[in-house]
Amino acid sequence: MTKKPKIDGQEVAARARQIRLDDQRTGRAEMAGKASRFIPARLDHLHEVEDLEKGEVIGILDTELAGDETDLPPGRYSVYLRKGDDGSWEAVAEADGRIVSKAARVTVRTHEEHPKGKEAPGEALLPEFRPKGWCWWWCWPLGPFWVCILVCW
Repeated sequence: MTKKPKIDGQEVAARARQIRLDDQRTGRAEMAGKASRFIPARLDHLHEVEDLEKGEVIGILDTELAGDETDLPPGRYSVYLRKGDDGSWEAVAEADGRIVSKAARVTVRTHEEHPKGKEAPGEALLPEFRPKGWCWWWCWPLGPFWVCILVCW
C-alpha cells in the first residue's frame, strides 16, 4: 500500500476555494464569552464513505476560541478530513495555505438510520458544539447511510 503524503496546506486551500458551504446549517456556540461557529460544506457529491476517506474539506471553522487540547489559535479555518494510513481519521485546520493545527481527536461513524432515531426528521442536523474537549459534531446523509463526524481541538 502506498503511504499517503503529508497534508499540504496549499492543496487544502485550493480545494477549500471549490467547496459549496451549507450556510443554512451553520452551527453557533459561545463559551466563556467567546463565539465559535462551524459552517459545513455541502458533501452531496460524495456517494460512499470511501470517497470521504480520500480526503475532503468538510467545512469552515470560524472561532474566537483557542484550542482546548491543541495549539489552534482563534481564527477562520478550512477543516480538511481524511483517513490516515493507520486507519484512523485525521483532521487539520488550514489558513492562508498553511496547516495551522491538527485536531486532537476525530471520530467518524456511519449509521443506517437517522442519528437521532427513527422518529427524527430525515434532514441533516445542525453542527453541535461540545465544550468538554472543545469539539464540533454533525451528521449528514451519504448514500444509504448517515455519517457523523466529531472533531476536537
